[in-house]
Amino acid sequence: MLLGSLVHVATVKPALELADVLAAHFADYLKVAHCTAEQFAAVNAILKCRTAALGGHLRECDVCGRVQLVYNSCGNRNCPKCGAFERAQWLAQQGVKLLPVPHFQVVFTLDHRVNALAEVNPEAIYDLLFSTANQTLKAFARQYLGGEIGVTAVLHILRQAQDRLWGQTLQHHIHPSTALRTGLHCMVTAGAVAQTQSGYRWRKSAPGFLFPVVALSQQFRDAFCTGLRRLAQRGELRLVGACADLDVAALSQAMQARKWEVYIGKPPKNHRPETLLKYMSRYFRRTAISNPRLVALENGQVTFTYYDNREPDAAERGQPKLMTLPAVEFIRRFLTHVLPFQYKRVRHCGLYASAKRAVLGVARGLLGQPAALPQPPKLNLSEWLATFVTGDPGACPFCGVGRMRLGREFAPIRGFALWLLILLGLPVAGRPAAEPAA
Repeated sequence: MLLGSLVHVATVKPALELADVLAAHFADYLKVAHCTAEQFAAVNAILKCRTAALGGHLRECDVCGRVQLVYNSCGNRNCPKCGAFERAQWLAQQGVKLLPVPHFQVVFTLDHRVNALAEVNPEAIYDLLFSTANQTLKAFARQYLGGEIGVTAVLHILRQAQDRLWGQTLQHHIHPSTALRTGLHCMVTAGAVAQTQSGYRWRKSAPGFLFPVVALSQQFRDAFCTGLRRLAQRGELRLVGACADLDVAALSQAMQARKWEVYIGKPPKNHRPETLLKYMSRYFRRTAISNPRLVALENGQVTFTYYDNREPDAAERGQPKLMTLPAVEFIRRFLTHVLPFQYKRVRHCGLYASAKRAVLGVARGLLGQPAALPQPPKLNLSEWLATFVTGDPGACPFCGVGRMRLGREFAPIRGFALWLLILLGLPVAGRPAAEPAA
């Protein structure tokens, strides 16, 4: 009798997932392209995620005694299977830090011609983007509000279609809105803490207005181009590959001669900052593509869905369409979204920076809150799952009466043992989605 008929695996494997594409064609990709250590690590983690190769734990019913195997997740931030619970925990933790005032959404975008430099020098370009946006916002806060604002910024890398459509088609770019490029989504307080002769006071921005967007865009553009030239003069940019013959001074001058777009969105209608924070959390640990968007993997071609922003639907999301790419090109585009090792995608500036905790306490007091921050909540995985999973995730799928209790852990299964389990019929990569739970 096959082992798969005796041992039940709770982990479900999607019909088609990114790991399938990588397993079938990553070796082909390595024949024609270079892969960084971070990209290798991401691919290795995705291939093993929720499989016997990462080990797992047992779940046992306290009534009928039936046992399930549950495989561990990889936890890599580039994995489309991971990150949902971490995103929810981040949202809960950040929520306690928010000041009880409306927040504007400000999105900074870069000229698309910096993309080649960003691909070769991701850390330098992304750091420059963060610092320039922060400095520009601080300068405008002093000029228009006379004080210090709070900012939470999240790096987002958008994809571009081959026909120059801006949509979810995996071309490397850094983004602001559906029509732009590489960018930074920022939550900005609609007011600032100002220090006057009589002490601190809270100065609110005008309703629906934060800063003049044209002037903000111009100052951001000029500061970024100046910073880019400074990086080149210091020799801090690697000019190799497609950038080998690049004249950074000429590039920055050409970009500075063009109009850059910065978007300032009004606070949500309910004025609750949690609404905007929830939207921002979509970009926290967001991967380049999710498994449900994959449609087919056939004859070395990957077909996936994307949204055509030229044809917006009722929700202004764009009409869903299909795109087919060679698997090697698909993998290349996916890997361009892998950030440098331990690179911080989310940063807090101004009042929300960790170094400004005392000033944040002053702001909270001015707004009628206790100066000390409340203890951030720690989510329970089972309770969190119950908020969106149909049925009781802790109920026994066999008898329907008992509760599944966490049992022993087991180590990663590799090498000969892994192949033996495959021969015996155990679904080491998770049971197929169509297979019944019990």
